[in-house]
Amino acid sequence: ATPRIMLASCYEALGQVSAAERALANALALHPYHPLALRNASLLMQRERRPKEAKALARRFLASGYEDAALRRISGS
Repeated sequence: ATPRIMLASCYEALGQVSAAERALANALALHPYHPLALRNASLLMQRERRPKEAKALARRFLASGYEDAALRRISGS
């Protein structure tokens, strides 16, 4: 999953948001609760003004026992 997460960061830096989203989705398909993939995907959805998806990913991250202030705000809890 980690190479896909790194690839997503590269795509996003190049402005290729759709490719970044696909790379993160692939990472999460391999490891559905990978903390970095969940965090990055949630933040990407937030930046793309897709709050429902951002919130769902943030809640999944937090429900897995991880903690992050930004995702706590996104989740609404």
